[in-house]
Amino acid sequence: MAVQQLDAEALTEKIEAAVQGGTLGPCDGVLWVWPNKVAEVAGFLKSDPDLDFNFLNSISAVDYIDHFEVVYHLTSLNKGHT
Repeated sequence: MAVQQLDAEALTEKIEAAVQGGTLGPCDGVLWVWPNKVAEVAGFLKSDPDLDFNFLNSISAVDYIDHFEVVYHLTSLNKGHT
């Protein structure tokens, strides 16, 4: 099954409509989420019927010496998008 990558800008708009102040915005096809909003945004991504992100492909961290970034890769197996 081919997986389609959703447009980060359109996804940001949809998330912001549901979780105000949840994102820092898209950058280079990546969606940035405020740390204190990760659980709320993830819940929305899973429960929204159009998005249906039901699979966590991977979770990893990037070490920048003075801070970490956590990277979540999500996929909707039912909708065929990531």
